[in-house]
Amino acid sequence: MNLETLSENQKNKIKVAVLGATGVVGQVFVSMLCDHKWFDLTFIAGSDSRVGKYYGEEIHWMLPDPLPENSSSMKLEMIDIMRLKEKGVKIVFSALPAVEAKTIEPDLRANGFYVFSNASAMRYREDVPILIPEVNPDQLDKIKEQGFPGKGFVITNANCSTTGLAVALSPLKKYGIKEVFVSTYQSVSGAGYPGLAALDIMGNTLPFISKEENKMILELQK
Repeated sequence: MNLETLSENQKNKIKVAVLGATGVVGQVFVSMLCDHKWFDLTFIAGSDSRVGKYYGEEIHWMLPDPLPENSSSMKLEMIDIMRLKEKGVKIVFSALPAVEAKTIEPDLRANGFYVFSNASAMRYREDVPILIPEVNPDQLDKIKEQGFPGKGFVITNANCSTTGLAVALSPLKKYGIKEVFVSTYQSVSGAGYPGLAALDIMGNTLPFISKEENKMILELQK
């Protein structure tokens, strides 16, 4: 493949952004999107205190694969609608904390962006799909209720425990399901870096996670 073809392929890629790029989930987004054949990672955002700094210098890289070279020299930016539009971004991958996502994601949608979110902030809105492709691809139709194709949309993933349960139950649904008893055993790394205090995980067990049951009950219905 010659340089001209490479340049043409780069031009045809969809420009995307990652919000919350310095967190562990954000790092996964960055790792998957760098050198992607369809997407051009054009914009990354972290906390306000990191704006203008180089990603490679600010990141505490947690993944087993090395930090992608072409992301290391990218500067972290402030989340700004006009800046995203100037850079030609169309798709936004959100790894924001739920509190921030609650206001930022609807604003992105209102401004025509296609948002794929790991946050829980918009999961329970009637017109927002919780998408597990192996289980409910038909839920994608809900983006029309958000105004697509004339407007932007938000699509969320499910809580990790809900995802595993939904995949297991989906092929059994046609036989009828009356009751399900669920126990979850989750990695303490789910609390993010720097994690939980040692006393919280004594015996390698965290017996209760607030609102976890509610998330599974509500999300499974969707």
